[in-house]
Amino acid sequence: MDAGRLVTAESLIDRIWDDAPVGARRTLHVLVSKMRRVLEQASGREPDAVTVVRGSGGYILQLKPERVDVLRFRRLADGARKADGTDRVKLLRTAVAVWQGEPLSGLPGNWAARTRAAWRQEYPPATRMGTAVRYHAGAASYIRMRTAPRSFSGSRAVPSWVLRPAGV
Repeated sequence: MDAGRLVTAESLIDRIWDDAPVGARRTLHVLVSKMRRVLEQASGREPDAVTVVRGSGGYILQLKPERVDVLRFRRLADGARKADGTDRVKLLRTAVAVWQGEPLSGLPGNWAARTRAAWRQEYPPATRMGTAVRYHAGAASYIRMRTAPRSFSGSRAVPSWVLRPAGV
């Protein structure tokens, strides 16, 4: 969530420990070193490798924002708010699909709990927007079908797919 931005050592210490132990700064440096090794082994020399660099008073996680699920979710949901029709539906479906499970699952502490709660607030509006878009798309399909010319038999039977919202 802080991709490409400096996060101070103090902020990281607050995020990791509710009550920082003596020597927390030194422990943080050890944890960051271990994380660097794991990231290097996982991504090697890939052009999109994830790295942690030391900045003035903190660290910067260097990676493309697209690789951070909450940032990707936000970009897609924001794009959907600005889009129309099928583009909006596609963006919303992709955004909702990005949301997998509990945010920050397994991370203890007050910071993780507050962040989880804040992120959970972002999900329902996107799903409500998606439901509304699909409903309106379905209603539009229904109206088009009801106003279409009669079939050869003269019936105006409405197929069941028209009666449910599009994409459901």
